[in-house]
Amino acid sequence: MKFIFSFIVICTVALSGVEYEPKDYTYLIEKMPKIDKKLQKIHFKLYQGYVANVNKLNQLLESDLDSFAFQAVKRRYGWEYDGMMLHQLYFDNLGGNGRLGKNRILYKKIVKQFGSFAKWKDDVIRTALVRGIGWVILYWDSETDELTNAWIQEHALGLLATNTPLLVIDLWEHAYLCQFGLNRKQYMDTVFSYIDWNVVSKRMQ
Repeated sequence: MKFIFSFIVICTVALSGVEYEPKDYTYLIEKMPKIDKKLQKIHFKLYQGYVANVNKLNQLLESDLDSFAFQAVKRRYGWEYDGMMLHQLYFDNLGGNGRLGKNRILYKKIVKQFGSFAKWKDDVIRTALVRGIGWVILYWDSETDELTNAWIQEHALGLLATNTPLLVIDLWEHAYLCQFGLNRKQYMDTVFSYIDWNVVSKRMQ
């Protein structure tokens, strides 16, 4: 799923009145025992809030809004929609064993571009340690066949529009603070141990 395509989807769903159902990610609690259950439940609830807000905005856009209200809802839509979708991409790429097979196409691309998997991972960690709230995303550009580790501020600032998000990691404080405190590096190491590389690799297709 490319974010340039997501923009088209945003415009479409806002007019069609689609009602989203939040995905059930409670299975991750058993699959990720090193991440606090309470923390995960809080995170799932926050994600559900984004889904609810997208549905509310869709309902508003179906009503007879004056120009000011219409513009306000349109401005808000990208924030809530990206918040919903980025959380889904994040949760979807968790619950694995954290190992990417050396025969995988993605592994070979990483090694070719970064020199080694370890160097790529170090670059991801350094990107994740950028001060501020947001996301770190491994992108793939299908036009150039290049990979990029990007720092995304909040939900809507810094997205690489023509690139496909492969690996998405939440770096908002709600994702780690109550368990890991300010040790974002420890949080990243824990998340890496649970990455589902099957999901990440399929996103290149």
